[in-house]
Amino acid sequence: MNYAADMRRCREYIDLHIHDEITPKALADLLGYSFYHFCHVFRICNGVPVGVYLRRRRLETAACALNFGEKVTEIALA
Repeated sequence: MNYAADMRRCREYIDLHIHDEITPKALADLLGYSFYHFCHVFRICNGVPVGVYLRRRRLETAACALNFGEKVTEIALA
């Protein structure tokens, strides 16, 4: 298995679907891993658990939107 390529694919998927409901289970299924194995590999390859990574990416996306002048309410609803 090429974990680095799979995790890159996972991060790209997260970036493309950041406004969708993304769960670690759905990501594991996408890559064909068991939930436990996916969580373990994700943490090793990315340095943080998948839930923390998702939360950070969503916050980064919201911060970017704020910088571009979007309203807080619109960002929160997205």
